[in-house]
Amino acid sequence: YRQERRGLTAQLPPKTHSFQHWATELLSFRDAATAALPYWQDLPRAAALPVDQSQGNNTIAAAETVTVSLSSEWTQALLQEVPSMQHVRIDEVLLTALMQVLVDWTGERSQLLTLENYGRHADILGGKLNLSRTVGWFTCLHPVALRLVEGNLGEQLKSVKAQLRQVPHRGL
Repeated sequence: YRQERRGLTAQLPPKTHSFQHWATELLSFRDAATAALPYWQDLPRAAALPVDQSQGNNTIAAAETVTVSLSSEWTQALLQEVPSMQHVRIDEVLLTALMQVLVDWTGERSQLLTLENYGRHADILGGKLNLSRTVGWFTCLHPVALRLVEGNLGEQLKSVKAQLRQVPHRGL
């Protein structure tokens, strides 16, 4: 687009792997997926979340929305400063915060969550594929069992980080 705006002929970067190539490589992942099966089979069952009214109308139509916004300073700290200081990824920071809220709400320190992640990570399928210019929806949707340890925020971040990094192949 920028090249066209300057009156130049568009020069695109080299083609990356196709969706079809990814699907073919996924078939070769079968042995690794089978080896990870005990991890997935040992996950606990999800506990029911509390409801507002045990005899009431607990439906989406009856739900209320709470909106909270962060200032640009807080957003910068959350996205850049905390991960670099604690050597964690942003998803690990956000999931630690979610676990803190769930513990306060439910009283349960362990939760089974369903995560969806990017699916285009360079290390997926052994780092053999470059999907950076491939059109298509690449995603991993998987369960993860998290336990929020007692302690300070740093200890909780380290614990959640360790638990998430134990998920085989980032959920693929």
